[in-house]
Amino acid sequence: MIEGLEAEAVAQLVAEERGGLRKRATLSHHGMEIEVRARRRNDGAAILGYSYDGVRLERAVLLLLICPENACERSQAAKHQWQVRKPAPPALQRRPRTTLKGAVSVEGAQLFEEVPVHCVAGSYVARPASLKCLVACPVNAHQPTMMRKSGWDLFRDGKYVAGGVLRIPETGGSSPRFPLIEDATRWLAQSISATRHCQGGSAHE
Repeated sequence: MIEGLEAEAVAQLVAEERGGLRKRATLSHHGMEIEVRARRRNDGAAILGYSYDGVRLERAVLLLLICPENACERSQAAKHQWQVRKPAPPALQRRPRTTLKGAVSVEGAQLFEEVPVHCVAGSYVARPASLKCLVACPVNAHQPTMMRKSGWDLFRDGKYVAGGVLRIPETGGSSPRFPLIEDATRWLAQSISATRHCQGGSAHE
């Protein structure tokens, strides 16, 4: 996001032949305007400046303010300081659902310590878990950091079945295997389908 605005502002600056000019690129982010300014020095080098909702900030602080990772303590601290300085109007409170009917919903599931998960293979129980994960910052505000993230573990007849932390080879980080109840039910369905396929293939042979 920021890289794109920087490139846009610098490209506008390069398109101008005269020195000493200033160009800007803007983007709306959750109701806040992000601005990147490019200014040409006398030696021709481009100098960049940053603003968030009209307030000039360093690039590192801006990245923390737009980081979507809720488990990042640095990002949450920066957002808290911002709210203290420029408080936002209170959000409308929605009444939570108090019953579960049919398929398990994430909103309803958060009201329970254990959530029953039913499938053709039998009944399971999903329990909330706090998992230590190595998380890369989505906006590169800082190096990968160990964070506590919420997830779910699956149990059957009191015995652990699956869950925990899943390694991500592409980034070298990790994340909860089941961040949501839907991820656990999807995994169960795929596992059951794969088991039936193998059993069917063996019987055929």
